[in-house]
Amino acid sequence: MSVNAFYKASLNEVEDSVIESTLTSILLHKERYNVGIPYKWEQGGWTVLDDKEACVSNMTHVTTPENLQQYPPLYFENLMLPYIYPHIDRWIEKYKPELDGVPYHTKSSWYMIYGKDKDTYTPRHNHSGQGSRTNGGSEIECCSGCFYLQSPGDDSRTFEYYTDKNEQVVIKPKNKDLLLFPSDMYHSAYQKSSGIESIAIAFNVLFYKDDNDGINGQK
Repeated sequence: MSVNAFYKASLNEVEDSVIESTLTSILLHKERYNVGIPYKWEQGGWTVLDDKEACVSNMTHVTTPENLQQYPPLYFENLMLPYIYPHIDRWIEKYKPELDGVPYHTKSSWYMIYGKDKDTYTPRHNHSGQGSRTNGGSEIECCSGCFYLQSPGDDSRTFEYYTDKNEQVVIKPKNKDLLLFPSDMYHSAYQKSSGIESIAIAFNVLFYKDDNDGINGQK
């Protein structure tokens, strides 16, 4: 899909109290379940790169049943339904109009905590193939996204995406910024040690393939 499908919006309408309650939930979740670097990242060699460490995350694994996940999931409905879903609707209307109105979900969601006392990163990757690996391959990829609950908004914290010509585009996300992009778009992220911990929510948007998968009371 064209790089023009990259979408950025500032969700200033999100109440500060919603941000604060979500941050509280994330930090309590991290402490209760001793959340660290996901084993998938450790196995894939994402732990350390050029003296940078991978971020802390409760990232879900689409091929693993929910009750066997390394860390319990959080779905962030207080942000998704009233604030983020309207922007996903706009993205679909513009970039996937043939699927406008088809039900979708963001069950594939997780938080990422970038440390304040060390350089932290997420290496270049994409989210391609999520639909074929989720729910027995019965879902269709829509897009992926990030929402920034807490971010410096300067050179110390960046999100990079890559065009079809492999050109890097650098974003400096700030609080309440939302990014949406095609799931097959390569991207990466980095935070310099700056004394400020940044926290973001990442997610995949997946369409249900048809009306006979149980979501409308049918079996």
